[in-house]
Amino acid sequence: MPKGVYVRTEEHKRNISEGRKRYYDEHGRVVEIDQREDYASYQREYQKIYRQTHKEYYKAYAKKRWMEKKNKKILEKIDMTKLNDIQNAWNLFVARRN
Repeated sequence: MPKGVYVRTEEHKRNISEGRKRYYDEHGRVVEIDQREDYASYQREYQKIYRQTHKEYYKAYAKKRWMEKKNKKILEKIDMTKLNDIQNAWNLFVARRN
């Protein structure tokens, strides 16, 4: 075994698991659904609680998405103007050549 590697024994893992269960039994859980049994329902309930307590995150996220859309439209306009400039230059080149 390499030096400095920490290995947990099965007994140690079991003790940690039991300790966590005792802690949550004493202090309460955020969501009463066990995520190992029904992960989708657990995630749904947890997200409801998170959204109620972190409203600024969702406002900032919506604003960020709005800005990305806006910037994408601006970039598309810039690309089209560049394409038109290139096309005009090509037309002048072909006209002078003839």
